[in-house]
Amino acid sequence: MTIIIGFGKLAQSVVSLLPIDQPIHVYSRTKEKVIAASKENPKINWIDLEDVHNARNIWLFLPQGEIEHFLVNHRHFFSSKTILHYTATSLTRADIQQWLPDEVEAVPCKFVTQADQLRKDGFGLAAVDPSAQKYTDEVTRFLGSNFTIVLAPEQDVLAVNKTATKQGIEAVIKLKRELKKKQIDDVLITNAAKQIIPGVIHSYLNDNLGGFGQKAVKEITDET
Repeated sequence: MTIIIGFGKLAQSVVSLLPIDQPIHVYSRTKEKVIAASKENPKINWIDLEDVHNARNIWLFLPQGEIEHFLVNHRHFFSSKTILHYTATSLTRADIQQWLPDEVEAVPCKFVTQADQLRKDGFGLAAVDPSAQKYTDEVTRFLGSNFTIVLAPEQDVLAVNKTATKQGIEAVIKLKRELKKKQIDDVLITNAAKQIIPGVIHSYLNDNLGGFGQKAVKEITDET
């Protein structure tokens, strides 16, 4: 049995893309959130924490700040057969392993994504650290065809997620500052941030830019 612990935005987005015939067992302190999700997605089942002991595969989606407390206080729930897949980008295998019983193995599986965008796109990318390469096939079977699975060091995933997040925020802040100086209405600025920036990024990556975009690329290329 596979169990998901934690049911925040990332967990919900991942669950929405899992194979349709795969039952999903979820433990979360917010039981009502899981029950509500199960009404829309019958493959979701809320389980009690005691059932964790019966699970071979556990996927940990708790926020980083809650993980140490949970693992330390519930280590007796894990069996010698448990494999713990953790998704917290900022925590390393060494961090997680120190809070687990010696016989339980931690498997770094990080998602290179943003939760809302993952659900919207309907596909994603997950990176298994090379130190856990032997679990790649199991990860692939669990996540299914909506996810591409790659081998990548967890520190690389951290660097990518941090840099992309920062630069995305910087792009919006810069846009707002420049257009506010021109006394442009907030409604126009906000909509540009919501639609033009992500739309241009998708078009650029797909080599499908329109006239404005192609001109911008030339200007940027000439400047560099």
